[in-house]
Order: sequence, then C-alpha cells, then structure tokens
Amino acid sequence: SRGGKTRALYELSRVLKERLRGDNVAVIYISLNDQTSLIDWESLSPIDAICRRIAFAALPRTKEKQEFAPFAKEVEVSSSAIIQWLGASP
Repeated sequence: SRGGKTRALYELSRVLKERLRGDNVAVIYISLNDQTSLIDWESLSPIDAICRRIAFAALPRTKEKQEFAPFAKEVEVSSSAIIQWLGASP
C-alpha cells in the first residue's frame, strides 16, 4: 500500500484520454482503493466486480453517488450489459 498504484492508474487514464481524444475510444477509470475496497464476493467473481465498478464509474457525479458499497448491493451488472453499453456509445 501507498506505492502509487492508484495514482499511476489515474495518470494512465488521463494520458490515454488525451492521446485518444476523437478516436472513438472510451477510457474508464475505476478504483480499488480504500473508499471502494474489495467486497468478499468480488474475489469469487472478478469479471462481475469490474463490470459493476465500470457502471459505478460511469454514473454522473451526484450527491447520491458517494459510496460504492451501497451501489454494489443494489445493482447487478453483467459483462454483456457493459459490452452492449460500450458498443452503443460514440
């Protein structure tokens, strides 16, 4: 911990967004830090976990969108739903 992993991923997403701007590419930054620590089931289903985190990251920033854990309990997101959503996005 405190090795800069989150910062490195953030910087990578920032640079990719800059370089790929206009290339019809979505760069989605997800976090696995203390505010969104792994939940037990995520170790058993990592693809579903990443899909749920992509959906959470894609939500507009609102007062209600504060914590990942309540969102993860209420919303189920499949990999096919994410693929369909990404395919429909410009």
